[in-house]
Amino acid sequence: MHPFLRDESHFIANVMARQTGKTFNGMAKVLYLAFRHPGSTILVTAPKFDQAKNIAFKHLHGHLQRMRAHDPAFFNRVAEPRNLMRTVIKLRNGSTILAESPVPETIRGHTAKAVYLMEMNFIRDDEDLYTSVLFTLNTTDGYLIAESTPWNTDSVFYRMHHDPAYTRFSRHSVTYTEALPPNGPLTPSIVEMIKEQLSGDPAR
Repeated sequence: MHPFLRDESHFIANVMARQTGKTFNGMAKVLYLAFRHPGSTILVTAPKFDQAKNIAFKHLHGHLQRMRAHDPAFFNRVAEPRNLMRTVIKLRNGSTILAESPVPETIRGHTAKAVYLMEMNFIRDDEDLYTSVLFTLNTTDGYLIAESTPWNTDSVFYRMHHDPAYTRFSRHSVTYTEALPPNGPLTPSIVEMIKEQLSGDPAR
């Protein structure tokens, strides 16, 4: 189990390599928060809306399907199949998980208990979006989960891990070595080629 799943912090930043379970675990945490806080609104956004819809919500539906297969009675108590849509999940306890575009005005339009920022290091206008998220969560004592593969140092996500002003963030990291065989699908020879070709650009 990923350590961050047991992390009760309100602000969490996960920097993780590809194929190390970022979204799989992130959406499990989102579902947990929806169960734990009845009547809440939880927002999921990504650099492109299609990523939230086709990747994040695919994992979310996968979690629900496994729940249904493992314990049908419990699933029927907490979920209604007709309310499990492609971009909106409505649970019987009144909580709603909603995919949204990464637009500050859209985020500000909600009173959210939690916001999940998928691949945050690649979101445009991340400063404005992050500010909107903070004001949204301020009224609910909410939760922020920001995750991404690393990309550049000129970003809010980078500051979450390195800036003293962001020390209230609980930080987790998973390196690419944990996605190498036998634990993951990365190809060692291609990883070595990438390292050789990008040796002059340590940040990348």
